This record gives sequence, structure tokens and C-alpha cells, in this order.
Amino acid sequence: KGDEAIVNRLEKDSEKKLSEEKFNLIIMGLDNFEKQVVKKVREQDGITQNTLKLRVDMSKAKLSQVLGSLENKGFIKREPYKKTMIVNLKIKL
Repeated sequence: KGDEAIVNRLEKDSEKKLSEEKFNLIIMGLDNFEKQVVKKVREQDGITQNTLKLRVDMSKAKLSQVLGSLENKGFIKREPYKKTMIVNLKIKL
């Protein structure tokens, strides 16, 4: 039983590391603002644009510009939600 737990843990850690490496490769071509936003959206998929603005400490205008760029590149998808937008990752990591 103990050996199975160790093997399962190692497999889980290995999958997590591969996922992180894949994520880092995918975002290599992004500028620093875009990387910052994608990382925060990855942490909380379905985050509202208002909350994201606070987490990345950008002006509303700058965040809108960055989100538009990421949407055009196919990284994220924005959907209306009440008086703001919900931001989701489009890419599977």
C-alpha cells in the first residue's frame, strides 16, 4: 500500500512538472504584461475582469488592451457577466 502511494505521488508530481513546462513554453512568445495576465487567469479560471485588474495591478485601459491581444492570439475568451466580463483560458494546459 505504501509503495502504491509513493508511485502515485511520483506520477502526480511528474504530471504537474510537465504541465508547468508546457505552460512556460506556450507563453514564451508573450510580452511581460500578457504573461502576467495569463498566469493569473490560469490560477483562477473564470476570474472577472475587475478582480483580474486588481490582481495584476494594471489600469483598466491597459488590461483591456492586453486582454484584447490575448483574445486575438487565442489564449483567452471573455464573456459578459453582469457589468463586467469573465475571463477564461482557451488553451488547455
